[in-house]
Amino acid sequence: MNQEQLTPKQQLFVENYINNDGDHIQAYKDSGYTATSDNSLYAGVNRLLKNVKVSAEIARYKAGNLAKQAKKR
Repeated sequence: MNQEQLTPKQQLFVENYINNDGDHIQAYKDSGYTATSDNSLYAGVNRLLKNVKVSAEIARYKAGNLAKQAKKR
């Protein structure tokens, strides 16, 4: 993963997102982000997923993972 473009927390979010099978809420919490309400939690998750660098890193992983699965067939 390209860690130069992401903050450490963003990188951790991407890793947790991938390891939690796309559970963005749990990934957000596991990455050390905090929220004072459900609304701020969802807003924070939404902001991360809309972040170009974060979404590109998730897409890069998914593309690589799909390529690995196709090679196994």
